[in-house]
Amino acid sequence: MDLQVTRASEKEKNTPCSIQCWIVANTEERAAQIARQHLTSEGWEIVKIKELFLTTPDDYFPPCNGLDSYRKAEKTGACYLLPETNLNQPLSLSR
Repeated sequence: MDLQVTRASEKEKNTPCSIQCWIVANTEERAAQIARQHLTSEGWEIVKIKELFLTTPDDYFPPCNGLDSYRKAEKTGACYLLPETNLNQPLSLSR
């Protein structure tokens, strides 16, 4: 899932950025709901869902940050990346 977000407390000051999410869920709707709840609790506001689709490991070709993120989500339930920061380092969210 690729989301356009902004910091909720500084909405007027900051330009929206993208967060990529891998969420373990049975449906796209449930994945979006999980992402929205978690990002809201971390002080982010979703401005727009840019892409939303279900994936499997076969959708990725190693080496690939996407496959690494998929594998992390398999273990923890979710993985969030803020691509604009330091070469796709995991975003420090409490997931």
